[in-house]
Amino acid sequence: MSRTTIVVVVLVLIIGGVTLLLRRSSPLEEAVTHAEQVSVTGYREDGSPAWSIQAESGSLAKNDSTLESVELTLLRDRDAPIVASGDRLSRNSGGSTLTGSIRVKQADTLSLETETLFWDEHNDVLESGPVTIEMNSASIKSGAFHHTLDTGLTTLTNGVEAQIVHDDVEYIAYSDSAEATSDQLAMIGNVTIQAENGDDYACQRLESEPSTSSIHLIGDVVGLWQQNGFTAGSVLLDDKGIRLHGDVTIDLDLLMMDESHDS
Repeated sequence: MSRTTIVVVVLVLIIGGVTLLLRRSSPLEEAVTHAEQVSVTGYREDGSPAWSIQAESGSLAKNDSTLESVELTLLRDRDAPIVASGDRLSRNSGGSTLTGSIRVKQADTLSLETETLFWDEHNDVLESGPVTIEMNSASIKSGAFHHTLDTGLTTLTNGVEAQIVHDDVEYIAYSDSAEATSDQLAMIGNVTIQAENGDDYACQRLESEPSTSSIHLIGDVVGLWQQNGFTAGSVLLDDKGIRLHGDVTIDLDLLMMDESHDS
């Protein structure tokens, strides 16, 4: 056998061996690692922690991971981190989806329950479908939830129902949508309010502020207060009673007056 033939044979053997190794190694690229007691932390550019994930178990892969019995902590506000827990967390390049009996808490100001929560890591956004929210000022149900972590603004859409307690009176309010922060709840669009004492109102916007214990009704307000009908540009309900502002019209119930007031 000539030297040229030997070189060709050796090259064929080398190429065949490399091809075989590549074929055998390709499944390793897709290998999944199973782990118990998983702990993962994400960091900002300045080196400070941005979020952490704790899970009882999980399957970790290059592009997709699934974790079981999960607690996700978002550290945008270090004094009041958002902590979300659920049955399962699925992560991929598009974001993370938490599913199954989800509870979200932020200090003593917010408690949320839902079945699916999407965390858009690239845009710092939390999103979900129907939710139930407990705040200091109200208990809220909504068809859809959107929270921007950077600003702390929560947007609720697809119909909103809220129970608000003011001056020991419970109000049930409905609206098209709502916005909420730690300082205020604003219900927006076709707002209707019924009080347990029989008062009721309709307006375009309701603002409830826990710090001042007040409810502000804004935009084409029509109401019934102590059996007296009225319209106004805006209405303020606070610990001093009720105050009407802007183009006020009142239809007093004369039956409530003494006979001495009759003319």
